[in-house]
Amino acid sequence: LAFRWGIHDAHTAQAEVRRPEFVGREVVSEITGEVELVEGRGSRALRYAASLCVSLACLIVPLAYMFVSLNLQGYISPAARHVLGVRVYHEALSAFAAPGAVFDPEAWTGMLPAVLHAAVIFLLNKAYRHVAEALTDLENHRTQEAHDNSLIVKRFLFEAFDCYIALFYIAFELRDVDRLRVELVSLFSTDVFRRVFTE
Repeated sequence: LAFRWGIHDAHTAQAEVRRPEFVGREVVSEITGEVELVEGRGSRALRYAASLCVSLACLIVPLAYMFVSLNLQGYISPAARHVLGVRVYHEALSAFAAPGAVFDPEAWTGMLPAVLHAAVIFLLNKAYRHVAEALTDLENHRTQEAHDNSLIVKRFLFEAFDCYIALFYIAFELRDVDRLRVELVSLFSTDVFRRVFTE
């Protein structure tokens, strides 16, 4: 179809457009004989490594908040396994979910930690957008397409991890369908209200 419409080379032409922000050293191309900008492989590897380290460090925040939220909801018991060598049960936080406490699961306030968790997910995703843009600029992509693809991958992976890690923990570690349902409904409901108020 692209060949019939005469646009079969449109993607190639768009992919080769150099970003004005690209920084490199000038060399003469052996093929075209023209001066072009290139970046050394070592420099690029260091930039990617720095970007990866910062992104992984950013994932610690939603992981830590997930355990705070699950403790506030009383989902994690004292017998819970350690995650990456860190104890996930916190007695002081879990006390808020005890019968008669602020976040008693039988009271209407028992949903508040889940709703708060959904709001924090939204705020963390919003904050990471700026981090992802800065990291993608740091990577110094030669073309706009490479820049955009890198940004999309970063944001997708962070937001998917941030949104779904609690659901995976409840489903596969705790194996509690009722709690999974509560968490899923609260995430979905909060996201619906957020979309209604922001649009």
